[in-house]
Amino acid sequence: MKWGGQFFRGGYGYLARMWHFKPLLAQFSPILGLKLAGVVTVRIEKGWLEKVGPQGVYKAVQVLGVTNQKSQSYHFLKTVLGFLFGLFLFIF
Repeated sequence: MKWGGQFFRGGYGYLARMWHFKPLLAQFSPILGLKLAGVVTVRIEKGWLEKVGPQGVYKAVQVLGVTNQKSQSYHFLKTVLGFLFGLFLFIF
């Protein structure tokens, strides 16, 4: 119990710094209604913005947005189908 208490005293800041926790948190962001701009961002190296330009950045953001929407739809559909299948097994 002592370890668990120490873990939770660290708060969510500790978890958010863990690299493998970021995608997990991003998957639940629509459910939790969180805006995770700081968590779900791509690090831009110095000088990259000048090479690509504003149009390239805008296009990349659009592509990421569409990909994120499709991913969320897939996960939602998978969750609903899993729930219905579990309900079917429970009833029959």
